Amino acid sequence: MSINLEDQFVADLDEIAEHLITTMKIQYSAEIDHLSLPLLRWLDFRARYIDPKPRELLVADVFDRPLSDLVKKGLEQFMALARVGVDLNAFQSKTMVRFNDVSGDDRKKRTDLLWADWGIHHLHLTDAAYDPEAEYMPRTCSNNECWLLFLVVFDDALMLIDVRQHDDKGVFSDLELLRVVKRNWPAYLEKFRLTRNGLQQERHITPEERTQMRCAGMMAPVVLDGDAYFSPGPGITSASTPMGITVARDHLQDWARQVAASVAEPTSPIRGDAKARGIDSPVFSLKMCPSGLIVHEATLNAGYLLTNDDAPDQRLAQMNQWMCPAWVLKRLSHSGSAADTLD
Repeated sequence: MSINLEDQFVADLDEIAEHLITTMKIQYSAEIDHLSLPLLRWLDFRARYIDPKPRELLVADVFDRPLSDLVKKGLEQFMALARVGVDLNAFQSKTMVRFNDVSGDDRKKRTDLLWADWGIHHLHLTDAAYDPEAEYMPRTCSNNECWLLFLVVFDDALMLIDVRQHDDKGVFSDLELLRVVKRNWPAYLEKFRLTRNGLQQERHITPEERTQMRCAGMMAPVVLDGDAYFSPGPGITSASTPMGITVARDHLQDWARQVAASVAEPTSPIRGDAKARGIDSPVFSLKMCPSGLIVHEATLNAGYLLTNDDAPDQRLAQMNQWMCPAWVLKRLSHSGSAADTLD
C-alpha cells in the first residue's frame, strides 16, 4: 500500500500545483512533455515571488553615486516599503506570470535567466505613488525612463546591488553585478568559491555571449579577480530552466513520499482514526485546505492536518512554505477557491 500511496501523494502535489496555476492565472502551456509537470511551473513562480515581510536593507557602495531626482524618489519609496514589509511583488516583472513558462517551447522564455543563474532579482522603480490595490506598479518613471533595481532576496534582508536602466546593453548578463556583490559582501560569495589559484579565463565572455549560453542551457564560468565561483542562482539546467526549482521539486516529491509512508504505517494516528470510524480501507490523498496541506480521506470526506510526526525535521513546514505559504492561502480565501475539506 505504501508504494501506491507514495505515488498518489506525489501526483497530488501536481494536482495542487495545477490548481494554483489556474487560480493565479499563471501562464502554463505544457508544450514540452518532460518540462510539463505543473509542480515545476508552480515552483518557478513561487521561488521568484517575494514573501511580504519586513526586511533589513543591505545597500552596496554604488548607491553613493548621484541618481536623478525621479529615480532617487522611486528608490527611497521602495526602500521605505521594504522595511515595513509591504508586498513588493507589484514591482516585479510581469514575465513571472505572463511571459516566462518552464513548460514552453521557447528556451529563452522559460524563466528569468539572470535570477536562475545568479540568484539576482530585478524590480521596476517608479516615482509614482505606491498603490496597494495595483497588480503592477508603472514600469517607468514619470519621464518614461525605465530603471531597474537589482537585488538578492533573503528571508530577513534585501541585498541592494545596483540601479541600472532597462535598455543598458547586456545588463542582465553583466558580470559587474557580481563584482559589486563580491566587493560589498565577500562572505556571501565565499560559499560559492571554487579556487583562489589566480584562475584566468582564456578570454573574456561578453554579456551577449553569456546570454546566448544561458539560452542554450550552458552555464558560463564566473571568474572574479582570479577566483572562480559556482553560479549563486544556483544555475540553469541543460533545458534552460532553473536548477534550483529542479532541486526543490525533488525535495518536495521525496517529502511527500515520506508523509505517505508515515500515513501508511499500521500505527499511524491518521489510519487509526479512520479505522475507529469504521473505515478499514481508507482512500487517502494529499490536499490543500485553508489551513495548509492535509491528508484527506475520501470515504469520510475528512481532512487531517499534518504534524511534524508525519513529516519530521521541519519538512512539513518547508512543504507548506513551498506549496501554500500564508500569502497563497490568503489569496485563495479571497477568491473562494481554497476548499475546506475538514469535517
